[in-house]
Amino acid sequence: MVGSSSRRTVVSAGLACIAAAALGCGRREPVDSPWLTTVAPGEPEDAVATRAAAFWVFVDSLSPAARQRFIKAFDDALAAAEASFDPLGLELGEDLDQAARPLEAFLPQFNAAFAISAPSWALPGEKLRVRATSAEPGGGKARRAWGEESDGWARRLRFAAWPASDAVRLRASSSAEHDRLLARLREQTTSEHSPLAVIVTSQNQNTFAKVAQRDELLALGVRARRLAKAARKPHRLLELALAPIDAAEPARVAPWLKLKPLESLIVPRLATPQRQTALTRELETLLAGSQAVMTGGAGYAKFAR
Repeated sequence: MVGSSSRRTVVSAGLACIAAAALGCGRREPVDSPWLTTVAPGEPEDAVATRAAAFWVFVDSLSPAARQRFIKAFDDALAAAEASFDPLGLELGEDLDQAARPLEAFLPQFNAAFAISAPSWALPGEKLRVRATSAEPGGGKARRAWGEESDGWARRLRFAAWPASDAVRLRASSSAEHDRLLARLREQTTSEHSPLAVIVTSQNQNTFAKVAQRDELLALGVRARRLAKAARKPHRLLELALAPIDAAEPARVAPWLKLKPLESLIVPRLATPQRQTALTRELETLLAGSQAVMTGGAGYAKFAR
């Protein structure tokens, strides 16, 4: 009887591993979660460098087809502004707003890119900001971004730092699988019903030199600069185009998390209902049949046991 019971236990464990294959059964690691803490407002933050980093990580998260659509929409909007150029001063208003409308389809992705690139996030109702760190700060008020603590303070910190606390980290088993996975994820970032918005990798976390069509995007910035010099007031379209050329050096994206070469951090869209659940479920579907696993992030404590 003891032997039979042991065999049933082994069989049950084996079936559980098969059922959890998409979640990497048997290959769990301790979660090296980033920490969330508060900082006083007013600490210097380089908004230009943050905007530049957001621009590049946003572009790098697009599929080739979506990136081409973005570049064409941007080119068309700038062309419309150039066509109405007035040597005495360009009045940017409804005409450029209309020309820039096709770019609005990319706002959820860019907003998520800007959020994950930001050095800190506002804490509603407090004269404090929330910052993520790789090591536990002293003082006892820090909470894990991906922890199981459910007290009110932890919930408030995670709510403010949603780009970090609602993201999910993935790890592929090989370079080939990593490339395949990134291609599938990029296809989803502009899918209307997908919660995916931005993909941070070990490469775009540290450098944007290899972003596809980089020269074309920089050329758009040069055109935008000419228009901005003639404009009587700022315009969000021109500010976006100028982002990659105005910064001496883009900020490092999510410096509180050191991604390894086969890892990626998936950031959801802000407006997605039940972001954690929606993102985790979609990633489970995308990972099914592969050797890639979730190694941390939103909901990790629930599925990593």
